[in-house]
Amino acid sequence: MAYKSMGEIISTLRREKGMTQKDIADKLGITDKAVSKWERDIAFPDTATIPKLAEILEINVEELMQAKAVPINGHKGAGYLLNIILKAVPIAMGVAVLITSLLGELDIKSGFTMLGIGLACVKACAKEGATVYMAARNMERAQEIASILNADGGNVNCVFNDATKPETFSSMVEDVVKGAGRIDVLVNNFGTSNPGRDLDFTHTDPEVFMSTVQLNLRSVFMASQASARHMASQGGGSIVNISSVGGSVPDISQIAYGTSKAAINYLTKLIAVHEAKNKIRCNAVLPGMTATEAVEKHLSGDFRALFLRHIPLGRIGLPEEIAQAVVYFASDESAYTTGQILSVSGGFGLGTPLYGELSGKDMRR
Repeated sequence: MAYKSMGEIISTLRREKGMTQKDIADKLGITDKAVSKWERDIAFPDTATIPKLAEILEINVEELMQAKAVPINGHKGAGYLLNIILKAVPIAMGVAVLITSLLGELDIKSGFTMLGIGLACVKACAKEGATVYMAARNMERAQEIASILNADGGNVNCVFNDATKPETFSSMVEDVVKGAGRIDVLVNNFGTSNPGRDLDFTHTDPEVFMSTVQLNLRSVFMASQASARHMASQGGGSIVNISSVGGSVPDISQIAYGTSKAAINYLTKLIAVHEAKNKIRCNAVLPGMTATEAVEKHLSGDFRALFLRHIPLGRIGLPEEIAQAVVYFASDESAYTTGQILSVSGGFGLGTPLYGELSGKDMRR
């Protein structure tokens, strides 16, 4: 039988077996929305899912990937087969764990217009068809958010994690593996600082400095270590660390926060090198000023205007824009990328020290 696309194969065989998209999704532990995307050739099953999908459809993997199909326009050749293989590279991420900072109030009625970066990542990964485990301390609030996303076709679950309690990192990972059977992606998004006490080098109390660095760095190290053990046994995975441009461009204050993020950037490279043998990739995303609830509440309009003068693109970023970088590193579209530190900051830090003073002025003589 000849088909023009993988989506048509899945759709035709599913219908022949009298199965719904939800039936397929339930057997694979994904959403029916993801199956719908496959059948419309908007997205494609990941490499870990293809063998199980083939078993459900009672077809061998080669046939599912169209190795024997009659190509469009009846033209066979290496180029056609290469196209099929490339199209089968996954966008979906399997089982993704995202550590969030759901510690403050969240106005559910405002929807996701003021999403924090962690929540934007949860939403973006769920939209791509991943089975998402949202790790948070405030489970009640996390469940509210998961319910909203699941009503929109997502597959979002909640798991407990408290960054102040080191033992919860290993229990978090074990809970995910127990529920999903595997862990494919870890997104480390926890980060904390007290701007009122995390000051410059002269005025920051040593205990404030050490506790901030320890808390932020320990979160990434322990979550990554616990996840990597399972990723190695299942053939690989992806770790994405949310860092900050404050870890690469020195600021006039928050010395502890900046130091912790700089350490996370280097730890990202070390994990990438040490775990490459296990086919585990590790990359970092460095947001600049982003339109989160914290920025809206705690930064004055004057400060934001001053900051914007140092951003060549002339605006603050959106949480969804940070999330798209995370999705890229989480998916197999970045399968040959590891140890990279990606700034998503509108060009902040690229200009000379005079850039902010002179931007917007007429420099003609």
